[in-house]
Amino acid sequence: MPIEINYLPEGTGIGVEMTGTGNVTGQEICDALKKCYSSENLPKQKYQIWYFENAETFDCPNQDFDRMVNLDTEASRTNPNIVVAVVGKDDFIFGISRMWETYMEIEKAGFETMTFRKREAADAWISSKLNSIEITTPVNETP
Repeated sequence: MPIEINYLPEGTGIGVEMTGTGNVTGQEICDALKKCYSSENLPKQKYQIWYFENAETFDCPNQDFDRMVNLDTEASRTNPNIVVAVVGKDDFIFGISRMWETYMEIEKAGFETMTFRKREAADAWISSKLNSIEITTPVNETP
């Protein structure tokens, strides 16, 4: 089943909630990232929450994992102020998400990331981070 994308609140694009249920593949995640990052909402986006609590399986080959990191790293060059929370109670999804966090740090991507077992903890973390995000004007735009 493809990843469901919701722009929050009420379609403004400040936040993006991506929900994966059933059998989630790395290709579906990459497709969702491409859609999210090709949107005119990317410059004003403040947070993403990836919700995998109801995912049954997670198939993410190395090439898809690398593409995810590359897509996120490239998007962070346009808007480095996005905070990203991943929710997955399954040990495999939680582990892959923690590995993704490490790769994002290695690539020096601008996103601040955190992985959680429960949605409530992710929501609280995002709320705490929204108050401290500094919004910058992209170089190619005038204030």
